[in-house]
Amino acid sequence: MADGGRAGISTVERAARLLAASYGQGSALGCKVDQVGAVDHDTRGSTVAIAWRGHREESAARQIGEGTRARAMHRWVRSEGVAALPSFRPDRDAVAALGRVETVPGALLRVYALEQWSAWPMVESAALVVVAGKGSREAVCDAMGRILWRVAAVSQDERARLLGMRAATYRTHTRKSEALLWRWLDRGAGQLLAGMAAIKAERRRVESVQGGDPLRGGRSEPCGFRAECWWKPDGYAPVRRHE
Repeated sequence: MADGGRAGISTVERAARLLAASYGQGSALGCKVDQVGAVDHDTRGSTVAIAWRGHREESAARQIGEGTRARAMHRWVRSEGVAALPSFRPDRDAVAALGRVETVPGALLRVYALEQWSAWPMVESAALVVVAGKGSREAVCDAMGRILWRVAAVSQDERARLLGMRAATYRTHTRKSEALLWRWLDRGAGQLLAGMAAIKAERRRVESVQGGDPLRGGRSEPCGFRAECWWKPDGYAPVRRHE
């Protein structure tokens, strides 16, 4: 996810991070081979490596014999380190609020925050209604690439040459497409955050009426019912306890 060169965390970036965290995915978890390159599977010279604060690597098991594979654990290095793991924080409010976002801005949010490419054709079709003309489809795709990765796959001048059109005209198409996509992202992010706020407020209101949420330290028992009642199975009416 990128912020388009904006200072601080924008509304779009905040909404995208909340949405990505709610789904437990995002750019860091959905990277593909063409994005990160080939992975070197040669384990010669090390058994387990731990990344410490992103700057140094320490071997957890020392190599037995120089220039050969480690066939057994020699010894553990007792040192403190930090391992970076993907974070998964389920947030049903963000998922529910996504249903309150307009169709095209919501689809664009899924592309931006979750890299759900299945949602892109809807965004592309809507954008081509606004940005019409020769090279408009390529301009919309390049504009999305600039938003996601700060750079398009092909330079604008090279793209214009490949399409057989003036570079200035293609730059105008790309600039118009990028501005349009940012407007839709801003609109979708605002609707998502507003929807989350409304859902949280409604839940707090319901909890106050029902006596609290058991997961948030309310007055209910862990089963979710009030302390003075217990429930029989198969939907029978609550029976008052006699204590």
